[in-house]
Amino acid sequence: LLASAAPVIARRMPPRALGVMQLGASGVVFAAFAIVAAMIPDAQFGIIFIPSVSFDAKNMLTALVAFDIAGIAYTFFRPSMLAHGAHLGGVLMGLATFYMYLLPYNALTQRVVRNREIRDRRQQIEQRRRE
Repeated sequence: LLASAAPVIARRMPPRALGVMQLGASGVVFAAFAIVAAMIPDAQFGIIFIPSVSFDAKNMLTALVAFDIAGIAYTFFRPSMLAHGAHLGGVLMGLATFYMYLLPYNALTQRVVRNREIRDRRQQIEQRRRE
């Protein structure tokens, strides 16, 4: 619900975007994707229309956020039918949900974080051995 307030705030900023109606649940989809990207940043995602291309979840989330920030800047000049504010609000709420609730209490999340820390330590040890 809080992610739904983001397009209202973003729509108030650029004067030309006030007359554009936006509808959908893309903010929730972005929130879910942000949670997955925070939980498993190395997960591979692809674009369905380009089957041979895949991205890490953290890189894909970064690209989507950059696209939506550019989209909000674009709405200063022309109205847009995309709810860029809802997407950014969804990402912020997803990351807030992950860091405030899922990270401290979810055993799977803690295991993923622990495995990531172990992997990072092993990589540091291997780099020291190489030097």
